[in-house]
Amino acid sequence: MLASGGVSGFIGNKMVSIVHECPLYLCLLLPFLLIFLFFSAPVIVILMIAASFGDIVFSGVIPLGASHVPKYYSPGGGNNIKTQTLVFMICGSLFGALHCIAWNFTFPTYAEQMLWRVTSLAVAVIPIVFVGFAIPTLIFRHRTTGVVLWLSRFLLAMQFFLYMLARLSLLVQALVLLRKQPTGAFRDIDWLKFIPHL
Repeated sequence: MLASGGVSGFIGNKMVSIVHECPLYLCLLLPFLLIFLFFSAPVIVILMIAASFGDIVFSGVIPLGASHVPKYYSPGGGNNIKTQTLVFMICGSLFGALHCIAWNFTFPTYAEQMLWRVTSLAVAVIPIVFVGFAIPTLIFRHRTTGVVLWLSRFLLAMQFFLYMLARLSLLVQALVLLRKQPTGAFRDIDWLKFIPHL
């Protein structure tokens, strides 16, 4: 068999036999599986980023019986949750503010420009609103009823999800916008004007 068709013929024949042996319902479910994988990938990425943030927030605590310190360990880092929340708010808002610099840049379409504006503004504003909800929740968590505490935690989780979605959208947009650059992006730079010793 290898002599007549080579390796590619062998692989092709093997694939045809697998398809013929596959039940019909699996072939019908394949498109739905691919659609599910396509739409679940952003959710998986958001959950992985959230898990990393959790590692950073609780990095000052070494679990009992641990053989090594956590990945982002800093002594005493897990003791002051209010300070950590404030640092996250400042860093997140600065990240969004940096993306707001491109507010009036040239975009291929008006829809992409508006999407960039909305997501960069969301990344800049959501951390401030998050702290507005988080600090009272942390201060009054022992004195609030179950419904109020549940509602505040739900709102915090929704804000965190929206923030991660906006961050992911900015990342995808930055890659998609590379398809159509303005002419100035292709201009050669004469480095001798800026760095004379070269």
